[in-house]
Amino acid sequence: MFPLAKPRHPMDGRRLNEGARHAAPRRRAACPRGFTLVELLVVIAIIGVLV
Repeated sequence: MFPLAKPRHPMDGRRLNEGARHAAPRRRAACPRGFTLVELLVVIAIIGVLV
């Protein structure tokens, strides 16, 4: 029928998980240093409406 999949090496999954963990975006701290893009766009939109 279907050919059986070749068993993976035990380290293959570990490397994938470590890479995914490092590639995942980090959560911001409780006190962010700057404004997000959405916040800036909202402020610009409010100023545009007021003018």
